[in-house]
Amino acid sequence: MARQTLTNGFLSGFMHVGLALVLLAYLPIAFLCRLVYRLLIRPFAAGEDLRGKVVLITGASSGIGENLAYEYARKGACVALVARTEIALRAVAKTARELGAPDTLVVPADITNVDEAKRAVEETVAHFGKCKYCSYVVINHD
Repeated sequence: MARQTLTNGFLSGFMHVGLALVLLAYLPIAFLCRLVYRLLIRPFAAGEDLRGKVVLITGASSGIGENLAYEYARKGACVALVARTEIALRAVAKTARELGAPDTLVVPADITNVDEAKRAVEETVAHFGKCKYCSYVVINHD
């Protein structure tokens, strides 16, 4: 009887500690997966309608920015492409139009410069009349 009580106590403790460890390991991973899904996957889900929306993409001449431009173009969004290299931006804009973007805007700018970043946003709003997915931070160097 004592041995059975000892075994039950051990198993009970083991289960509680095991459950706590599983939750401590699972919850952060689940939170991270949900965050990645909401930020990177859901915007490109088949059900989202981006037609008529305006998207400003920085670093659009290559890499992730270029691929974002193509994904938004496939969804029918208008894209404003910002990067330092105008020639590469024009090639990306041409491909984006071929993929379905109704309108593209090429803005050669170095967004590490606050004035150029503001200019890129202002040109986008002036061209399209709006910008659904763009934001910028004004850094005061005083």
